[in-house]
Amino acid sequence: MQRFDYKVLAADGSVLSGQLRAASEREAARQLERKGLAPLEIVRHAGTPGAQRGGGRLRREDLILAFHQLATMLRAGVTLGEAVEAQAGAGGHPRLAAAFAGIATQLRRGEPFHDALAAARLPLPDYLLQLARAGELTG
Repeated sequence: MQRFDYKVLAADGSVLSGQLRAASEREAARQLERKGLAPLEIVRHAGTPGAQRGGGRLRREDLILAFHQLATMLRAGVTLGEAVEAQAGAGGHPRLAAAFAGIATQLRRGEPFHDALAAARLPLPDYLLQLARAGELTG
């Protein structure tokens, strides 16, 4: 089990932080969601082996967790711009942080989310970009 630091959005809109033990970042997110909390940031505790990954290869698990957190924030009523900004500052993989920062900048300029997502050049399946576009067109 690894130790993770987290920040979550509570049902009343407050941001809470703490630590928990889980087998993975994804499992940590599941634990928090079962408690009715929306994960904003989950990072390995600084004293946990592997916490200082640096950059390295962007793992599929990193992408899944980031977009799962984004979806959770949106379901909780956080605006798309705020959710993307939160992901940019979440302290995860440096490539993801940079991608979300770029997406946030483009959203502030009025660019559609699907265009900003495509410009981020993350290793995402094409259908995800099409889903983002369909969501924007249909509301």
